[in-house]
Amino acid sequence: MDGYSPFVFNDNDEFIIIDQRFLPNIKKVKLENINDTCQAIKDMAIRGAPLIGIVAAFGYYLAIKSSINFDDLEHLSNL
Repeated sequence: MDGYSPFVFNDNDEFIIIDQRFLPNIKKVKLENINDTCQAIKDMAIRGAPLIGIVAAFGYYLAIKSSINFDDLEHLSNL
């Protein structure tokens, strides 16, 4: 993470954001699941419509990747 990218998604499926509440300081936060991504959005750790959409999409990716079957994803409609 070079300090300028608001997020990094690396080859190890690690999703790391810069918590924008601490700018101009750089605080990196690893988002590991859909709940982490939802909390980051709710807490305004990330800001701006485009970035919120990107973080939400990666959250759904993490949820799909960790689910065993389609029924596991049913709880996503309640987030």
